Amino acid sequence: LTYMKNKRIKLLSWPANSPDINIIENLWSIIDNKLLKYTISNNEQLKEATIRIWNDISIDTIKKLYSSIPTRLGRIIKLRGYSCDS
Repeated sequence: LTYMKNKRIKLLSWPANSPDINIIENLWSIIDNKLLKYTISNNEQLKEATIRIWNDISIDTIKKLYSSIPTRLGRIIKLRGYSCDS
């Protein structure tokens, strides 16, 4: 903290954790949406369905999410750190 103050680096008042950047949030959303198609009545069925869905997510989907990171960062910069959903 002292180093940052000495170098006059302004710290953000919130942690560096943004669902707008983190593509895992998008993957969880995909899983959530696909889970709606299942009839699940216990934890084991939920686990099995989640694993099945996770394994079926295509590499192409992951590549698209990954390649969207620069655009996401640009939007966050443009919005001065505020959520892209606002």
